[in-house]
Parts: sequence; C-alpha cells; structure tokens
Amino acid sequence: MCNSVSWSEYEGERGEVVIEYKCEFKGVKEYEADLVKQNTAELYQILEGPGRYEESVDSLNERIAAARATIKSNEELVSHMEESDESLKFKEDIAEAKKYLKYLSGLDLEDVVAGKKIDVKSAYFYGYNVKRKESRNGVLVDVEEYIPTVDFSKEIPYLVRKIKTSGGMGVMFNEGSDEANAKARREYARNKLKEALADMVARVEHSIEKLEKSHEEYVQRKIESARESTDEMLSYIEFYEKSLEEAQSNIESHRMNSVDYVEKVVAELESRLDSVRVEEVFRWVVTPENDYSFIYAGYNENSAILGEISREYPSARDAFYRVYKNFGSFEDFMGAHDIKVYTLGQYKTELFRRYN
Repeated sequence: MCNSVSWSEYEGERGEVVIEYKCEFKGVKEYEADLVKQNTAELYQILEGPGRYEESVDSLNERIAAARATIKSNEELVSHMEESDESLKFKEDIAEAKKYLKYLSGLDLEDVVAGKKIDVKSAYFYGYNVKRKESRNGVLVDVEEYIPTVDFSKEIPYLVRKIKTSGGMGVMFNEGSDEANAKARREYARNKLKEALADMVARVEHSIEKLEKSHEEYVQRKIESARESTDEMLSYIEFYEKSLEEAQSNIESHRMNSVDYVEKVVAELESRLDSVRVEEVFRWVVTPENDYSFIYAGYNENSAILGEISREYPSARDAFYRVYKNFGSFEDFMGAHDIKVYTLGQYKTELFRRYN
C-alpha cells in the first residue's frame, strides 16, 4: 500500500516528544488519472451525442406541438366538464342521496311505531360540523358546533320499544306507576322518535348540500386548473419559439462554446495530476514514564479533483482496523470515491446547462 515510509521525531508545543510515521500511498495518481479520464471522456460523449446543441430544433418543435395539444385538451376538458367520470360520479351520489331523502321524508310516524322497517343508510349519519349564530356581548358571531354520529339502526327500534311499553320512556309499568305518567313518557318517546326521524332527514339534507358544494368546487378547481395550465403552455410556447429562433441562428457558436469549456476543464484537471499525493500519518507521544501513547491517525491528500484534504480517523480502533483490513484498492481505502465522482459530475451538469 505504501510507496515510501518515513519515521520522524520532533518536539511538540509543550516540549513533549512526538514520534510520527508517514506512509505515502501507491497508485494514487493512477487512480485519480483513471477517474479523470473516465469522466472527461463522458464530457466529449455529450458533445458527440444526439441533441448536442443548446436546444435542438426538432426538440423545440415537438415541445411547441405538445404545448398546443395541451391547450386543446384543456379547452375540451372545460367544454365537457359535466361529462367527466368524476362529475358523473358526483351527480350519481347526489341523485342517490335525494332519492333516499324522498324516502325518509315520506315516512309516516305511525307506520314506524307500528313496526315498519326503516332503511338506515349509515353513510349519511356520521358526525359533522355546522355553523350557528351565537350572541356574544350583544353581537352575533359564527360558532362551529359538532353534531355527533348517531346509530339510527339502534336508536329507532329503541324508541319504538319505549313507545310500545306500557310504562313509556325510561320505565316499565308496575303497581306503583301512574297511568298518566306512563302516557306522558310514551308521548315523550314518540316526540323523541319524531325528532330522530327529522334528524335523519336533516343529516341527509346536509350530505346533499356537501355533495353539491363539493361538486361545484371540483368543477371550479378543474376549470381554474385548466386555465392555469393553458396560461402556462402559452408562456412555454413563447419561450420555445424564442429559443427556436436563437437555436437556428446560433447553433455553431453554441457548440463551439461548449467545446471550449470541455477543453478548459480537461486541461485544468490534467495539469493538477502531477501534484496528486496521499500520506497516511500516525503519531505517538512519549510519556514521562517513557511509554508510547497513541494520539493521532489520519491522512493528508492533495487531490486533483477535491484539492487539499485532511481527515482524522474517528478513533484509534478505527485507525488500526484500517491498517490490518485487506482493502481491495486505494478507492476502498480512501472512501472518498463517491464524493470525487459527484464533483466530476458537476462538470457534466455545467456542460448540460451550457450545451443542451
């Protein structure tokens, strides 16, 4: 792993004796040269590939056509909004809710008391928030109130049973009961049943109102979205047409500017390769007891790609682990390969910005 090794001894800041070991790695220049060569070759490939000008004339024409197609699609969407699958589903749900409302509104209280079975569609009876007016210091303000969920499939039969029991709501008839009180309780249960049926109707009406409002909001959102999309496409067309004009008049100059950029990048990277080096450093301090105490491990790198770098290993254990680990390559040892590839990739990003 080492191209050369050196040992030295020097006096530290507090007069202590420091022993330093350095290992200059083998293969560092070759590794970075190969990495630079591979990535700069990709820069030239970009220049030679399809779509090699700032904006290809064919690509711009395709984008203009696509933007115009989107505008036409938006116009068709707006003109046929009521026929969309989502809109039809809203209408279907609203019609079903109105049908159910008609059914509930037509229920006769006496028929229900007599035992007529009620179709309870629980989807309409969940809790919901409503706004009501409340006076505060003589001023009416909006107050949001939560109407809790009610299980009418249990509530209605319960009230019917209370009406039919001889004791009425909340009690059973017994010797101590007063018939007048029992009658009042049955009447109370009857009123609660009437309120429950009215509550069912009100909840379905609320569901219809929400569905209709949601349908209206959906339509408005889709129309607004289509208009925004159309405005956006028009701005794209304006931009693409301007770019198309520039591309047609400046194709060759755009290409030459990109070639100059690549050649400058390649020359600069290759010029730095001569000074590439990596030294791994271990240091010990001589203690007053003439023992050796490990104080530092890390490496110093002069990279053609990243410049000057100094890294300290996080612990002595990590340092010695790296010494005895059988690394397959310099790349594995350094662990900075991805960072270097990313940095070289920035040149490609810049070239794409200039060239494509």
